[in-house]
Order: sequence, then C-alpha cells, then structure tokens
Amino acid sequence: MLLPASLTLLRLAIPARTWLGPWWGPHVTQLLHAYPLALLSGAIAARSLGFMEPTMARGPRAVYAGLLMALGWQVAQRLDIIHTCTAVTNLTYVVLGGSILVHLISLDPTTPSATASSPSPATASTSGTSAPAQASQGLRAKLQLYRLIPQAMAALLLARTLLVEPICHSGLIPGYHDQGPIKVLDRVESVTGWISVIDNTEQGYLALRAGDSLIGGRWKKPRDSVFLIFYAMEGVRLIKNRKLNDHTVARERGLQIGLGVGICTDSLERLGVPMDVVEIDPAVYDYARRYFGLVKPHGVHIMDGRHFIEHVAEDNTYDHIFHDVFTGGSVPAPLFSVEALQQLKRILKPDGVLSLVGGYATNHSEGRGQMWAYPRLFCMVSRLWVTVGGYLLSA
Repeated sequence: MLLPASLTLLRLAIPARTWLGPWWGPHVTQLLHAYPLALLSGAIAARSLGFMEPTMARGPRAVYAGLLMALGWQVAQRLDIIHTCTAVTNLTYVVLGGSILVHLISLDPTTPSATASSPSPATASTSGTSAPAQASQGLRAKLQLYRLIPQAMAALLLARTLLVEPICHSGLIPGYHDQGPIKVLDRVESVTGWISVIDNTEQGYLALRAGDSLIGGRWKKPRDSVFLIFYAMEGVRLIKNRKLNDHTVARERGLQIGLGVGICTDSLERLGVPMDVVEIDPAVYDYARRYFGLVKPHGVHIMDGRHFIEHVAEDNTYDHIFHDVFTGGSVPAPLFSVEALQQLKRILKPDGVLSLVGGYATNHSEGRGQMWAYPRLFCMVSRLWVTVGGYLLSA
C-alpha cells in the first residue's frame, strides 16, 4: 500500500499545492501517505499493547528500544539529516522507531517456538485441547517475524526520500559537495531566492546560480563566457549606417537590464562605452563583481526593471539596451508587455538598438501578441528564433 501511495504522492504534490495553496495542499497530499501510515501504526500499537498483559520481561526491552531510538536520533542529527529534511524524516523516524518499539514490547519470551510447541504423544493423549492451543501459539511465534515488514517498508521509503528528493539533500556548504568536483564558493538567500557561486573544478568554470537556474558563468582559463549568446548581444555595435552621437558631446551609452555575471556590461565598459546596470537582486551584482571580474559600471540601479524604465530613465538616453531577464525557463511578464516595450522605445535614442532575449508560448494569445508587437513598435526587427517545445526563444 505504501509504495503505490508514494508514487501517487509524487503526481499529486505539485497540482495540490497549486490548487489548494501552501497550507492545505501538503495536508491533502499526505492523506495518501503520511497520515494513513501514522494511523495504521497507532492502530497496530494499540492492538498489540491492549490484548497482551505487560510483563517484567518486556519492560527492559521497552527501555532498550527507547534508548536505541534516542541514539538513532542523535546519529541522524550528527549526519545532518534532520535539519535538511525535517518534516519527512521526523515523521518517518517516529513511525519506524515506534513500530520497532511495539514489536519488541509485544514479543513474549514465554511463547514457544514452532518446534518446542509440538506436543508429545503422551501429552496429546492426556489433554485433548492442548494440541490446538500449542499449535496456535507456534503459528503465532512464526508470524511475529512478519511484523517487521512495515518497518522494512518505512526504511526503504526513508532511504528513497533522503537519496532522491532534492529537498532532502545535505547542506551544500560544506558537506554535500566538499569532496566532489562541484564546490559552492559562496551562497546567500537574497530577494529572489538562493544565489550561489559554483566552482566546477573538473570542467574548469565558475557559474552563478539563482535557485536551480544558471544565469551565467566564466571559464577559468581563458576567462570567456560559458554562454556564447552573451557575446552575440554585443553585435549591436556592428550595425552599420547608424548616426552615433559625437563622443565628446553625448557619447555612446548602453543599458543592461538583468545583469547575470555581467559579460556584456564588462565587455562594453572595457571598450569605453558607459553602461547603466539594472538588477533587481543585490547579491547578483555583488557576486558578479567579486567572483566574475565585472568592472564597475557607469551606473548601478538595484531595483525592478519595469520601475526603472517607467520612472527613472529619461527619454532618448541610450544607444543600446540589452534586455536579458530570461532565467529558469520563464520571464517576468511585466518586462515583456507592450507597455514595457513602449517604454524601452521611449528611452532609446532615435537610432538606438534593442537587444532582447526572451521566450514566448506560440500556442498562447499573449505570446503571439508579444511576438507581433516588435515590428509595430520598432522600425527594423531582426530576430533569431529557436523553437523549444511549444516556445520560441528569441535573441
């Protein structure tokens, strides 16, 4: 029962959380797994302890079982299991330890084994009712072994949860990857989630990770970007027949919305193009400076990109706008709406260039509307489309 329930649980966990929210979703999900397991274990314990008289022989066993549970709890804490997957491990340890405790208490040392309970012919002849009773006791002694099956199932589910589920992995700093090829150099919980700097010593690169999404990286030697698309964005400077302003009056200027590790911003700053950076997460900018060699940009704005283009940026300011807030397989909708594109056009110079990276659902009306908004708002649109599933990735 537990194995099918655990497989069904994986299919229902995400929909239940989405439909019912973070409070009721887990409770409804665990109606198929944790709650029945605890209820059945309690019923078994009540039945075992209610129909048997406690004896002095069972008392020390109960004490030993309790001590073993306490010892196991301490070992789990030392192994950093309890702290990283608290809810699952607490419940499983209680059920597993409680069922073992009930099994040890319910064992009767006076119960004869199957061999010992076989009556002799003399005994059978003197007592006509002793043979069935002794046979029943022998069968009961054999069946006591099968009481360990729930414990074994609980142990297997616990091992699967701890080894497979990502939320139950040990801490990334320093234990989990300490001896492996992937090391976490730094990590902080910021406004957009966990921001981590990953060092892959086997392949030789540093990566910046936001949650489960890689938002940029550099090879150690040479210090090139691990994603070539960031270099393609710099190609806007190669567009011919553009009326660039005189550098001595109002020189070429760029805007980066969504920093990543700062590949594009760093390259243009080193070429003498003043860059303004808009990044919503301060940890991303901090790590880009400390670990990925980003030179200090001309201007840094730690805020939401939509707020910047609507309330901070002035008209006709930028020759280049690099719009790259595509991460984790999704994009923030407010920065891809028609209104946001109108604001981007407003802050671009009349001959400016917008370089945008994004994803669009081709089977959805909003995605198709965004795709066709570019030719209506900008005089010349050049796109590189890559189809992935039901989505179009543009650059």
